[in-house]
Amino acid sequence: MALGRILIKFIRIAYQAYRKMFGVVLFRCLVYAAQAFYIAMFVSLIIKCLESRRLKDGVAGIIVWVLAGTGIYLLKRFSDYLYETNQERMKERLDHIIFDKICRIPYEYLENPYYLDLVKRAKFCIKEEGCIDSVFRRGFGFIQNVFVLASISGILIHFDRIVFIILAGAAVLNIIFYMIFVHIEQDFFEKSVEIDRKYVYYLDTLLSKEYGKDYRFYTVGKLLLEKFGQFSGKLTQYFDWYRKKVILIQGIVETVKYIAMIGIYFSVFRKTMKLKLTVSSFSFYATLGITFLNTVSECIENVMRFYMFLKYAEPMIELMELKEEISDGTLELKNIETLEFRNVTFTYPNSSNAVLKDVSFAIHKREKISIVGLNGAGKTTIVKLLCRLYQPNEGEILVNNQPINSYQYSSYIAQISTLFQDFRLFAVSVEENVADVNANGQDILEILRKVNLKDKVEALPQGAKSIYSKVYDEDGVEFSGGEEQKLALARMLNKRSSLKILDEPTSAMDPYAEAEFYQTFDALAGESMVIYISHRMSSSVLADRILVIENGTVADFDTHEKLLAKKGRYQELFNIQAEHYS
Repeated sequence: MALGRILIKFIRIAYQAYRKMFGVVLFRCLVYAAQAFYIAMFVSLIIKCLESRRLKDGVAGIIVWVLAGTGIYLLKRFSDYLYETNQERMKERLDHIIFDKICRIPYEYLENPYYLDLVKRAKFCIKEEGCIDSVFRRGFGFIQNVFVLASISGILIHFDRIVFIILAGAAVLNIIFYMIFVHIEQDFFEKSVEIDRKYVYYLDTLLSKEYGKDYRFYTVGKLLLEKFGQFSGKLTQYFDWYRKKVILIQGIVETVKYIAMIGIYFSVFRKTMKLKLTVSSFSFYATLGITFLNTVSECIENVMRFYMFLKYAEPMIELMELKEEISDGTLELKNIETLEFRNVTFTYPNSSNAVLKDVSFAIHKREKISIVGLNGAGKTTIVKLLCRLYQPNEGEILVNNQPINSYQYSSYIAQISTLFQDFRLFAVSVEENVADVNANGQDILEILRKVNLKDKVEALPQGAKSIYSKVYDEDGVEFSGGEEQKLALARMLNKRSSLKILDEPTSAMDPYAEAEFYQTFDALAGESMVIYISHRMSSSVLADRILVIENGTVADFDTHEKLLAKKGRYQELFNIQAEHYS
């Protein structure tokens, strides 16, 4: 992506996120430009007072300039406060925008290795490299430098063009060396970023308590430790190479700077002697020249750093440019009465094998069905299509005899509750895990009672207000696997939806807890349409009908008793599990 395009898109994103920041930056640039002139003129004033030997005028002038300096200082601190405060607000807004974007891009992107890597690279640049902060800081710093340079340039050209030529020559040399430096830094980043991501992965994995047991029983822990050491060593080598190059370039730049300073002092001195100017004039123009030189160096560094960090921000720009393909209809869905798959065929992106082939079935209100089949048969894919995470390649899915994409996405999702095998609980309070932040405490306790967790939760140090997980709170609480699934079930039941989907909901439960779970859920499901997906056949007994999926097709769809009598795949699966239990 061209740098100009990246810059335009970045500015547009920033302006949409927090336009107030641009006014703050303009104000700060003006204050800093005024401060540069004040410093040069203040030194000149002191010398002028000493030259005049008139104490009264000198004291009066000093008082005026001290007051002016105090005012500029206060304005500078105020502009810094505005900048830092609003910068944090802008970063927060950008974080929200990026998170919202991730939630809006098609779900298939989150299962595609390229886009998963893109999200990781975007997060890495934003969090680890501080790209957003650096782009704004360097970009706004450049604008500030331009204000100062434009003001000083006019004065120096009018005073002595030779001084300006010396400064321009030093600026050109600095640009050349900074370009070399940026090339080195980009090369370093490209080589190190992939290694660093792997380094962080192995570090996080080694420190994760989830893998502690595996490390103790298998040699995988030693293997990961060896790989961690290899990447750590490579990172150290790259950093050593980078530091040596940086020290060399910085040494050359500083040498050019001091040679230019000698030239400035000599030229200003020559001009002062020729025009018989005062010492205060010499001080003023020399100080302006040095300020110009320092500002040029700072400006070049800001430009080069801005370019570098803008390139680093490219993954974020690419992420923000991803098309949001959630098709939003116009109809409002208030209740799911019927659900039908009609000749649905689906193939995952970047795959040539169809997961579902000409699948057709229909479900009605209050009906409970169980979807069974071997691993890879297509059970979970049916749920993903139903939840509009993917779109069928052929055929259509109808809800209340209307295509699902004809409904408003928000109203459609509001009618579906899910409990997946890989559900997540979060480091918020127990009640917030069950409901949103506006939840009624009494309603939450009633739902917890229905799933047999009320006594457990009330016995916690802070009841339902207790923080779940010890991720950031040492007083956080943790549940067993079965209790976690009950808590997730409570969250599911709290969403008063007309379709409830359970994908392997009892994988962490023993047979007694599993039987209790299904009895509880069956009593609480009410008039909702229910879809079970499970490898265990216990849920099938509770279902009105069982949908048997085999190799991506519907092998059968009937009641438990009739399927057993047919002596097909379902009976085979059921008998295998029955033998183990008997």
